[in-house]
Amino acid sequence: MGKEKIATLPPEDLQAGVAKLSEEKIEWPKPIKKALVARRIADLMKDNDLTDGKFIQCLAPWSDAEFNPAIPCVSGLEDTRAGKISHFQNIMFKEVLVPKLMLGQSSSKLVTKFCQACLAEFSTVDFVELDDLSAPALSEATDIWNALCALINPRLPASEYKATGASCRLPS
Repeated sequence: MGKEKIATLPPEDLQAGVAKLSEEKIEWPKPIKKALVARRIADLMKDNDLTDGKFIQCLAPWSDAEFNPAIPCVSGLEDTRAGKISHFQNIMFKEVLVPKLMLGQSSSKLVTKFCQACLAEFSTVDFVELDDLSAPALSEATDIWNALCALINPRLPASEYKATGASCRLPS
């Protein structure tokens, strides 16, 4: 199973192949791990509901989880912390938020819901327990999510969007 094939296999065939290879207890090569993570992220992005938590959890680089080929995530990659954070930032901002923001007003509710979901998902992360690369990255991401909510929903007071982890919400 090569990187190119992983990207193009139908989901059922990919799951069957991963299950078969998992039973054989093979050592997953690093490029295959990255391809499986990229494929899962692409599949989750196709679902268009990026707020259900699966997508956001898949991107979280804060822990060093063991790689699970059935549910590949950024945290399970054999990469440096900086590398995992780079994956998180590139996908979160360049592949998700920027394209949605470029759609203009029509995507404002989706962007707000996505930012809310990110803030909710990562609100339980203890900054004190994060390393000195992860803490600033999460703080910066939190600031961006809060700022986007404030820009999209200007009727709410700016004081609700502090970098303290206050969540944004749609106006009633």
